[in-house]
Amino acid sequence: MVVEQDQCARASLSELLSDRGHRVVQAADATEAIQRLEENEGLELILLDLEIPASARVLEHARRMAPDVIVFGMSRHDDFPEAVESVNGFFCKPLVFQELYREICSAGMRADRSIKKSTE
Repeated sequence: MVVEQDQCARASLSELLSDRGHRVVQAADATEAIQRLEENEGLELILLDLEIPASARVLEHARRMAPDVIVFGMSRHDDFPEAVESVNGFFCKPLVFQELYREICSAGMRADRSIKKSTE
C-alpha cells in the first residue's frame, strides 16, 4: 500500500510499482489508509508518508492488524524519531525509486505478492 498525501507522488510511485508487477493499494490520508488496511487482508508492505496527519495511528493500526507487515517510512525530514524507530526502513524525499525498490526486493517483496487476493 502506498500512503502518500501528494496525489502526483502517490500516482507515480504506484505506477512504478505496478509496472514491475505489484498490485498496489493507494491511500491519501490516515483515515483512508486504515480503511484500506481493513479491506485488504494480507498486505505485506506499506510505504507510509510520515508527514500525513495521524501517520502514527496508521502505523499502530497496521502493527495491530498485520504484525508482520513491512512498513517503510518516507519524509522530506528526518525529524520523526519515534516513527523512524518503528518502521522497517526510512527514505528521504524526493525518493530515488531504484534505492527504494532495491530495499523492497531485499525485504522479500515479489511481483504479484504485494497483496493477496481476498478470495484465497
